[in-house]
Formats: sequence, C-alpha cells, structure tokens
Amino acid sequence: MWYNDSYVTLFSVNGSGTPGKIFGQHTFLSGSVIRPVVSLKSSVLVTGGDGTGSNPYTVALP
Repeated sequence: MWYNDSYVTLFSVNGSGTPGKIFGQHTFLSGSVIRPVVSLKSSVLVTGGDGTGSNPYTVALP
C-alpha cells in the first residue's frame, strides 16, 4: 500500500539469525513494482483457473 504516493512498506521473514521474526521496511522507489510470489514443488498440479484475479489458479497436492 502506497502512503501519500511516496513510499510503501515491505514485510519479510528473517532467516536463521532470528527465525520467524517479521521485519518491515519502507521503500521510496515509486517506479518499482512489487509482486507476491508463491513457490510450489514440481509435484503440485494446476487443476484449474487461468491465473487472473477473477479466475485464479487452483492446485492439487499429490
């Protein structure tokens, strides 16, 4: 979410130093694009959808 059209807060989960701790950080690069990512194992099957907002992918676990 952009605040006053100037910055957005990004959240991340830290690794081995403090596992599970959530960090927030501001970015001021209005030209940047932020996209969520989900990584799935190759054995997960796409069972429907086309990936759009109105028809998201559906998946099945093996």
